[in-house]
Amino acid sequence: MQRKYQRSNALNELREFGLININYPDELRQSVEEAIKSWKNFCYLPAEEKLAFAFLEDNHGDGSGYELKEDKGWKKDLKENFHVTLFH
Repeated sequence: MQRKYQRSNALNELREFGLININYPDELRQSVEEAIKSWKNFCYLPAEEKLAFAFLEDNHGDGSGYELKEDKGWKKDLKENFHVTLFH
């Protein structure tokens, strides 16, 4: 019952605030913090260097690599992504 309440409460927070905080193990937190630092360092690289890691789609419809979106249309979809795909 407690888990169902937590899930319901999290959904309410998501609806009201647009985000939720999720607790996860410290080991994972350390990995996430390292990934954040790596991403920030990558973002400071010149565009030419980042484009050397251009996104490549694989035959599964997934892919990995750097993607720069510079949509100048009405959506103003300006962002940088780095896709990583792990297969088990």
